[in-house]
Amino acid sequence: MHHIVQNALFIKLSYVTNETFLPQAEDGAFTGFIPLRELEVKHLRGSGPGGQNVNKVNTKVEVRFHVETAEWVPKEARYVLLQQEKNRINKEGYLIVSSDKTRKQLLNQADCLEKIRQMVRLACTPDVEPSQDDFRIMSLKKEKARQEILREKKRHSLKKSDRVKF
Repeated sequence: MHHIVQNALFIKLSYVTNETFLPQAEDGAFTGFIPLRELEVKHLRGSGPGGQNVNKVNTKVEVRFHVETAEWVPKEARYVLLQQEKNRINKEGYLIVSSDKTRKQLLNQADCLEKIRQMVRLACTPDVEPSQDDFRIMSLKKEKARQEILREKKRHSLKKSDRVKF
């Protein structure tokens, strides 16, 4: 029995509500719902605090899903997600998220789901073009920062020149 626990195998979760009750937005937007049946969850030994317990219990959670076939993610967001999170996506196209924040397996799984939720929401937000006012404000801030740097250089130069003995 203990040998099975030590081999951290992928577990395909299959306990989810009926397909007809899945929350869907009319416009195809992301609702925040992540169907667990489309995720692969792996439990591993965590690191960090926990003493002897950390070597015995599989509290670290690794959640992965295939981005291109995830129908719960809006189509446009899938492409953005592939670009934004390319460091977390392996060669097979799986997005991998892990958590060993707490000593509880269930809380770490919830943390992974929240990380995925935030990634998808970020991918769903459209890029907004800055307006003329935004450009003007940014250029004023740059100019002010440049003036402050020059002022600081002048102060430093005067301090150095005061030290020179003739």
